[in-house]
Amino acid sequence: MVILVKTGQRNTIERFYINLTKKETTMSEGCWDLKHDCMARAEGEAKRPCPAFEQKISCWELDWKPLLQKVSDEQKVMIGKWMKENCPKCPVYDKHQDEISAKLNALT
Repeated sequence: MVILVKTGQRNTIERFYINLTKKETTMSEGCWDLKHDCMARAEGEAKRPCPAFEQKISCWELDWKPLLQKVSDEQKVMIGKWMKENCPKCPVYDKHQDEISAKLNALT
């Protein structure tokens, strides 16, 4: 859930993400901290968008299935294949294998 709140003297709008189903992840235990070469934290051309990072929850907490429903069938297959091949190689997988495996299995 996204909550937009007007804040400050400049009437700026801040974005807050709330995960209603999981406990909140603290910054020190996020997947972007466990994986030092995380593309979401990269600078310049290497930076890639990541919905988990943007919501400040870890990859194993994000429900990927609804996100994949928004892309074409071809992209869905490509992304699912990439995740199933690469997620188990990630250092985050070693620490959260059960949670990540469940997410990967839910993609099919």
